[in-house]
Amino acid sequence: MIHRAFKVYRIGVARSAVEGIMADRKQFLIGDERADAELLALLDASRNTSVSEEDLREQRISFAFGNALNSEFITKESVRLASKKIRLLA
Repeated sequence: MIHRAFKVYRIGVARSAVEGIMADRKQFLIGDERADAELLALLDASRNTSVSEEDLREQRISFAFGNALNSEFITKESVRLASKKIRLLA
């Protein structure tokens, strides 16, 4: 099964390179594994949960820190301070 999925993935990559579209992701090609029931229940419960502005801000800071260059001068706190000063214009 995995070998067949790999072949399909390789064909998808070759086709996408020719057609200029994104390749299919592997996790969607390796069979029909069922989602964990507990995970589905948690996802369902989270649908009605609102996210605060502070939570969104911390997510942005975490994303920026995680994608920053690997440097001893870039810390999560330095990203947090920069996020207070740098604003994008809409």
